[in-house]
Amino acid sequence: MVRDTQKIIYCLFTVVAIATSSYATGLGDYVTNLPNGYRLVNTHSGCVWISPPPESLELGHYSNGVPAEIVAITIQGDLVVGETRYNQNEPRITAESGYFILDTKDHKVWTSLSQERFTELLLKYEIKSDTLKFIKPNRYVKWPLLYYFERSSIFIVCVLAIILRCKVKYSFLASLIAAFLITMLLSLLDMIYMQKLDGTWLVRFGVVFILYFIASLFVTLIYAIGSGVAARFAMMLRSHRRESLE
Repeated sequence: MVRDTQKIIYCLFTVVAIATSSYATGLGDYVTNLPNGYRLVNTHSGCVWISPPPESLELGHYSNGVPAEIVAITIQGDLVVGETRYNQNEPRITAESGYFILDTKDHKVWTSLSQERFTELLLKYEIKSDTLKFIKPNRYVKWPLLYYFERSSIFIVCVLAIILRCKVKYSFLASLIAAFLITMLLSLLDMIYMQKLDGTWLVRFGVVFILYFIASLFVTLIYAIGSGVAARFAMMLRSHRRESLE
């Protein structure tokens, strides 16, 4: 009975951890590099767009990047393609909703494309639109696996905290160790990806660590309380059975 109740509680808060994982990571504004000097920019308003490389104007290759809020993106060599929508709250957004294609090598951009026009232009680059796998814009757009790891990291840290809780018997210590290990791993991967270590990286490390620690501590405390309640309930059942037999 005790073990069954523990499993139920474990599964319940695992689901909660998964459901809240999208709010735990990807914190703050970011700028991440795209092919040939272009950059994917996430502003304070939550709008994601592509800015051109500064040297493109000096070389005579005029390009204004992608002046639209990007909601889906994928990289195909020197091509960056995806889907956009118009955002009236962002002054730098001028393009309407639709698909876009950015040729970062020749500095050509097509925005507000229909599905038919989008497919037609991609065929000129020998790419079939139905083979593309779009993802949500993020700081790890060039490493999709790292993006999925980040999105599920709070789930991982909560599971690890519960496993450690069964070993060290202290929720605070288990949560502290789990949060530190996963934050360190994520931060090291982030540093490798961004190829820099600056104040922004350190601030993000601290914010993510605190968030992971609070989440994992909450889960382990509830798990411990639930285990204690289950144990008392089981003892009451056993005592009731013994009295009935007597």
